[in-house]
Amino acid sequence: MLPHSAPSAPPGKRGIGGDGFDIAHDGQIAAQVYCRSNGTIARSTDNGDSFPTPITPPFLAPEQGTYLAAVATDPSQGNVVYASGRQNLWQSLDGGATWPNHFPIPGAANGADVAPTNGNNVAVAVGGQVFVSTDALVAAGFTFQDITRNLPGQNVTRVAFDPTDPTTIYAVLSGFSGFLGGHVFRTTLGASTWKDISPPLDLPFNAVALDGSETPTGIYAGTDFGVLRSVDGGANWSILDDIHFPAAPVFDLAYHNGELRAATFGRGVFSFVKPSGPSIALALEHGLAFGTICQRPQYLTLTVYNVGTQDLVIAAVQRLMGSSDFTVLSNPATPLVLPPGEDIEFTVAYSPTAAGIPEKATIRINSNDPTAPLSTWLRPAGKGRQGSILLSWTAGLSGTRAWVRSPKRS
Repeated sequence: MLPHSAPSAPPGKRGIGGDGFDIAHDGQIAAQVYCRSNGTIARSTDNGDSFPTPITPPFLAPEQGTYLAAVATDPSQGNVVYASGRQNLWQSLDGGATWPNHFPIPGAANGADVAPTNGNNVAVAVGGQVFVSTDALVAAGFTFQDITRNLPGQNVTRVAFDPTDPTTIYAVLSGFSGFLGGHVFRTTLGASTWKDISPPLDLPFNAVALDGSETPTGIYAGTDFGVLRSVDGGANWSILDDIHFPAAPVFDLAYHNGELRAATFGRGVFSFVKPSGPSIALALEHGLAFGTICQRPQYLTLTVYNVGTQDLVIAAVQRLMGSSDFTVLSNPATPLVLPPGEDIEFTVAYSPTAAGIPEKATIRINSNDPTAPLSTWLRPAGKGRQGSILLSWTAGLSGTRAWVRSPKRS
């Protein structure tokens, strides 16, 4: 278990235990970190280089040996830490030296969060339920209410308070809902229901992080196949770098000072930062997989976004090799300049000349994005009289990768 908040990564070494699980930095005390290894809670005062101080709550016998449960801290006050057992959520106000308060919960907590702007507000997710306290720091307080309300009963993997509004709570759910949606929800303390703000997908959602520097709050959701982002309160969602980021389960997200970090299962930890120059992002309608064609020609769109901070120059979008049955229509004409925040659609046409022959082609996009890879391929599959596209792009210079988006949902 190795937490680290310094600008560069530390040399690898073992921190504590074999299984790591939750880590939480103290909200106000520099270099103070709390962690758990199974049922053991420990504190570090040197940013995770060592964990000399066990601070495990006085777990009751049924709580001992708790596996995979939450640890959380109060962002606004130092030494306030929360730890879940199998039957209680425990609270310490002195960095784990004592644990005077606990609240009964129906199992180990998947996640817990404290409102950054009001330490009295604490939310905890247990199984398919969500509980909230609004008096966590009040003497004789630390009472909770069940606000599960209309959540659909799937496992609530994480809860998070809005960074600027301590009355707004987000929740993400794992499992499968059986329809397109049912995985990302938002509510307020005064509401009677949760609002489904999910993208049109049905797959497990495992983590959530929020960017309070944007209005409305930016939402990042970790799924079994990468990270999704919404900048309009969940009305529309986009894929975050589906070209560089692996299609791997994301089980933890953290957003801090303009940087998002995503921890995957088996593929490492990734960092996302906003660009300082032009940055190309792509949206491929149906992945440019035409499938079986009964009437010709058929058309799919290739949308190019400039998610950078300077003009993106698109020199050419053209078929490079492969079947000549694929063409990129000449309108819009290139070269062209795409200002920051703008997008433009190109049309790919497929007109097969023979039946029953799978066909592929490569389309190349030339731009001045300094971080676009020299060659990137997308490989959709199909059968019959079928067409698909392999996509590459080229660029000069070098630089930093930016956000990559998919089409917005209307």
